[in-house]
Amino acid sequence: MLLFVLSLTARSQLVAIELYRTSVLFTCVNNPLTIVASEVDCSKLFVSTDNGKVEKKSDCLYEIRPFHEGKATIIVKQKSAKGFRTLRQETYAVKPYGLQSLQFGGSFGGNISKVMLRSESRLSAYWSCHDMQIPRVHLLRYTIVVQRKGVEIFRHTISGPGLDPSIDSLTDDFFSNEVIDSDKVIFTDVWGKTCEPEPRIFKPMELTITDAGPGPFKRPVYLPGYDTMEVTDPVTGDTYLRLYRRIAE
Repeated sequence: MLLFVLSLTARSQLVAIELYRTSVLFTCVNNPLTIVASEVDCSKLFVSTDNGKVEKKSDCLYEIRPFHEGKATIIVKQKSAKGFRTLRQETYAVKPYGLQSLQFGGSFGGNISKVMLRSESRLSAYWSCHDMQIPRVHLLRYTIVVQRKGVEIFRHTISGPGLDPSIDSLTDDFFSNEVIDSDKVIFTDVWGKTCEPEPRIFKPMELTITDAGPGPFKRPVYLPGYDTMEVTDPVTGDTYLRLYRRIAE
């Protein structure tokens, strides 16, 4: 823990603010802090901020929850019969909370087997901010790209309100019948919503297929609204069937 001791000149009092683990504040999470003042009982202190809200948990223990990035000033006042007297104001940097990560098929990136790729067909978004409680991330949109030796062979975007993070039948079928060893699956343009006013974009995650077995597969695939067409792989020269969305007549 880092302890910040703020000295006052008026009555040679000391006001101490103890932040939890870090010298900055984070948005969207409750940042615990302890505030004490010499010769002043904690019950006589009033703590506020110009960015977010402050909640008193017990004597001397508070939680501050900034609303947006930038700065937040913590204002410590003393209650008295004549009203409130400001003891100290201290400004801290406010950063977006946590480290972001995506997970798919039990992997946060790197190698993944084709079996695992299909067995856990759900994209999840996580934030970590020390060991503070992190709000749930609601996915809004993401794009799946598959590359073979640097050449894009598949691209599909999943989006919409109330987005189900599970992949759809089109992507599932492609994973089942088209991917081969060393293909790269990239989740990009991933947007998620938390308690912050604006959605946030996540860094892309790249997975490399291993143990995929022989391929590409050449069996016909039938999905409502889609047609199959025989195409030639621009990298390997192999021919196989691809799915194309049918254009309404």
